[in-house]
Amino acid sequence: VGRDLSPFSLFPQENELLLPPNCSFEVMSSYNAGHGLVVVQCKQAETLDPILDFASAKPPPIRKAPSRGKGLALPVTTIAGATSLSDLLHNLLASEATG
Repeated sequence: VGRDLSPFSLFPQENELLLPPNCSFEVMSSYNAGHGLVVVQCKQAETLDPILDFASAKPPPIRKAPSRGKGLALPVTTIAGATSLSDLLHNLLASEATG
C-alpha cells in the first residue's frame, strides 16, 4: 500500500515508505537494541474507517524529471499528464467539473 520514497530521499539505502492516511498497524513485538535503537515489528491491520480503497487503486507511474544543467534531477509523479502543480490542479478541477 505504501510508496517507495528512496528515489526522493537523501538516504536511499534507508528504504523509506510513504503510507496513506488512516493506516492501522498492530505491534507484534519490540526489541530494545540499546543506544536509543528500538526495533518494532508490526503487522498491517484492517482500517476501521477507510478513507479510500487503496487495495484496488493503481498508483500513477513515477518518471524522471529532465536534468537542468548541474544539480539533482528528482523524479516527478505525474497524474493525468500533469507535469507541474498548476497542470495538476487544472486537471483535477476539470475532472471534477465533468464528472
